[in-house]
Amino acid sequence: MGKNRVKKPHYIPRSSYLEQFVNTSNKIYAYLDKEQLISNPSVATPIEVSPTNFCIEHYMYETPKLPVNTMEKLLEKIESDYLEVLKNKIIKREKLTSSDKEKVAYFISTLESRTPLSRDNIHGFIDRVLSQFESLEKQYNRGVKTQQSIELEKIKEDKSAFIQSILTSVEVNRWRFSDFAFLFTQFEGDDQFFITSDFPVSLVDFTLMNSFYGVPPLSTTIEVTLPLTTKIALLINNAGYNGYYEISHNFVREINNRTLIGVGEYIISPNKLDTRFVDYCLRRFRQSLLLFLLQTKLDKEWGKRIKKIKKGRG
Repeated sequence: MGKNRVKKPHYIPRSSYLEQFVNTSNKIYAYLDKEQLISNPSVATPIEVSPTNFCIEHYMYETPKLPVNTMEKLLEKIESDYLEVLKNKIIKREKLTSSDKEKVAYFISTLESRTPLSRDNIHGFIDRVLSQFESLEKQYNRGVKTQQSIELEKIKEDKSAFIQSILTSVEVNRWRFSDFAFLFTQFEGDDQFFITSDFPVSLVDFTLMNSFYGVPPLSTTIEVTLPLTTKIALLINNAGYNGYYEISHNFVREINNRTLIGVGEYIISPNKLDTRFVDYCLRRFRQSLLLFLLQTKLDKEWGKRIKKIKKGRG
């Protein structure tokens, strides 16, 4: 690798994401054994680390198919645009423009596709195909590799399939047409903050829990959650809910539940997590955030109607 290549890129962005979860020492607590945290939180021990030194991997986005630092420059622009929207609009609860929303959607789309987990899934699929090729080559080609298997091995080696998946996520930007509801913690308390992970985007659809095909992005009842800071989480939906909402203890724990049982390997938190915190998040009946927002909407509408009725009587 050339000396000008970015050696240690963050696969979870540092300034735009990890630094939003730091403690008073500007560090995060990282639980590297998520399963132990879930099963036995009393003995789970995190490391306290600076975001500068966490979620990084050498030359992760470099491929001979592209000029030096092409992907780093692309991702850096997406991160910078999103951070500007986060600081100047979302944290201040100001209305987003269509351009603001698009920048947030780009950030989320790449956050899903740029991780080691995404890469390993792609390479795992290639390995399965190569295994089939090998069996056929042994049976019909005396073990001599075919051109197709050679090309597949090269695609895995130069990471071009992984890089193409990130570029596709940018081109498609699949959440750009969805609705964005930003959820703020309503109360203070020992467990009233959001945790996150090394794969922080969670997808849930309570109407498709037993579906063999998974959750389609355009499902009307999909709930995509993503902690943005220790006090703000995003709910991506297709049910028309946009803007800013406050959520109680119950739904802060619901979002943390989704993070804990999600596909990430590491749990990231501004604070050490004790048994009480984990139990509150896990020992619960799962609840729909869409139903909560619907109830909030109905309560407001009924409140307005009652005021009109009382005013009419007066």
